Amino acid sequence: MNILIAAAHPDDEVLGIGASIARWVREGHQVSVLFFTDGVGARGRNTAAAKIRKKAAQKVAATLGFSIAGFGKFPDNQLDSVPLLKIVQTIEHAKKKFLPELVYTHFWGDLNVDHRLVLEAVLTAFRPKPGEKCRSIQCFEVASATEWGSPAAAFRPNNYIEVSAEDVKKALHAYKAYTREVQADPHIRSVEAFLARRALRGREVGYEWAEGLMQCRQLDPLPA
Repeated sequence: MNILIAAAHPDDEVLGIGASIARWVREGHQVSVLFFTDGVGARGRNTAAAKIRKKAAQKVAATLGFSIAGFGKFPDNQLDSVPLLKIVQTIEHAKKKFLPELVYTHFWGDLNVDHRLVLEAVLTAFRPKPGEKCRSIQCFEVASATEWGSPAAAFRPNNYIEVSAEDVKKALHAYKAYTREVQADPHIRSVEAFLARRALRGREVGYEWAEGLMQCRQLDPLPA
């Protein structure tokens, strides 16, 4: 199965759904991640910092076993300054090459504007027209963006992906490649919080480990 992950910034993929990626790759699925910004530009960092982040993303891809569909050159934390059509076209280009059946992306209530616009672009690029191959769009949570958003749009998982302890271990190892993102406890992006989130989501549904999602669209066609 072809699985596409639309992640606004390098690190969102592992924060949101890293252990699930490890599971899918282990099971033989093809996973590709499309990034949209360098993830550091809004902090006033230079080209060297962007290169470091890109190398970290490539290391994460090698660790978890996914391919990279592209590194977008959109301005970090400023996707609202870009015509939505350009973001949609970036997704459509990856869609045409990869033909995903499942798509995972950001939650509509995230505090980060880039996250919200990537979701909007995904929904546009994968409109359920006749012949559309994508049958599921689901939203993952990203620490420091999802729980800090407006309480009017709270993340309430209605789909849980069970993952193994080894999947979580691999995802945590991958996360540590983004050295500037890993914070000391009790920060929400600490190693402890990374593990606690997956332990909590698991226990919400009787698993040891899980990652939570909110279903945005699900199509269940008749067998061919």
